[in-house]
Order: sequence, then structure tokens, then C-alpha cells
Amino acid sequence: MDKRVGIGGYFRLLAHRVIVPYECKNSWTSCPDVVKRDLQDAVYMDVDAIIIANLNHLRDTSDKILRKAKKEGRQSPLWIWNGNSGFIVLDLTRMEEMWEMIVKTPIKDKGPKAEVDQSILSMIGQHHVKLTAIMPLTWSTHTGHDGFNAEPQQLIKKRNEVGMLHFTMPKSFGKNFMDRGGTDKWCIRSPRCNHTDIAPG
Repeated sequence: MDKRVGIGGYFRLLAHRVIVPYECKNSWTSCPDVVKRDLQDAVYMDVDAIIIANLNHLRDTSDKILRKAKKEGRQSPLWIWNGNSGFIVLDLTRMEEMWEMIVKTPIKDKGPKAEVDQSILSMIGQHHVKLTAIMPLTWSTHTGHDGFNAEPQQLIKKRNEVGMLHFTMPKSFGKNFMDRGGTDKWCIRSPRCNHTDIAPG
């Protein structure tokens, strides 16, 4: 395991072993269809991800992806993402398949960073392309990785539709989310920010 990441960072890869039995009362056969549907389309997000649009749009997006897979005679994707495990739609009912596939992935293809959970998901995506799906940019805006942490802030100009913001940090922002000024770090870089305004509204 990557020592920089606590055990909680790997929860998304193991959550199904807790959530599915709990939600289905330890009986998949008697599990209500509505519960199964939710488990097959579960949204995971890091604590530094903020939703700024209606999640119904995300649900509609994932619905279209699932219907397309069914129409093409394929299994539904194990997950829908855009290469970042901080915001991902998971099929919790089939996550054991991910573990089975990673065991079969040749060691030589795993690389030096295979111990990071995101790398594990990436390897499955590379070797089993049809078993994962791509999330639209609307639901994949990562402030650090996408280059939106530099001045002047370009997010508003380059992304017309933003459903979520994932505050991935460059090293210059400190050791954690609230270090070196907290959320003001991003706010002061935006031309429309009013974080110092004390007037009502």
C-alpha cells in the first residue's frame, strides 16, 4: 500500500463487502429491486469534492451509459469515471470481479505505482476497456490535475458546465485540505470570488 494514503483511501475498493450485505440484509435473492438498482449505480466522492449542480443530471448520464451497454449486448460497466477515483460511479454488486481481474493482471504490467488504489482501477480500465465507462467532463473537474490551480483562474472560461469540483491540491497548497488558508486558496484565484465580502447576501 502507498504509505501516503490512509486505509480510508482504499475504502471505495472494499466498501461493497460491507454495504451490499447490509443493504440486502445478507440475502441477495430477496434484495428489493430498487435497492439493487441503487447498489449498481452508487456514487462515491472524496471529502474534498463539492457538488454544485443537480445530481439528477449525473444519474441521467449514468442511466444512458447503462442503457447503451445493454443495447450493445455488453455487461454494465464496473464503474464510470474519468481517470480519477475521487469521484466515481460504482457497481457495488460486481466489485469482486475487479479483485479477480487484478489478480490475473501480469506483474510486469502493474508498474511501480500499482499499490495506489487509483492505479488499480486504471489497470483494469486499460486491460478491460469495455468493462469501464468514461464520465463526461461536466462531472470530472479536478482543480489540481486539470490545471485550474494557477493564476489567473481559468475554470469559468474553459468549463461552461461544471457539476462538481474536486479540490485536488498542488504541493504548494500545503499538506492537507485546510492548510495554508483553507478554501481561500482557491477563492482568491477566481476573478468572481467574494470571500472577503461581509455584506449580507
